[in-house]
Amino acid sequence: MEKTEQYIKCSHYKCDKSFSPEYFSSGLRLPRINEENKYYQILEGIMKTRMFCMKCSQNHTTLICLYSKIKIEK
Repeated sequence: MEKTEQYIKCSHYKCDKSFSPEYFSSGLRLPRINEENKYYQILEGIMKTRMFCMKCSQNHTTLICLYSKIKIEK
C-alpha cells in the first residue's frame, strides 16, 4: 500500500496553494515579545493555525503590523 501525504489548501480566497500539515516552529519563545521579534511572533502564531500557506501568512502578518503600527525590520 502506497503512503500518500495529505495536504491542506490555503484558506485565503485568492490563493490556490496547498501545503503540508506538518508545522515547523521558528523556535522563538512566546512570552514577552521584544520589538524586533514582533513580526516573527505574529507570523509564528498565524502559521500555527495551519489555515494559510507561507505567502498568505506573511501577507496577513504584514497587514497586522501595518495596521497596528508595528515596525517591520527588513
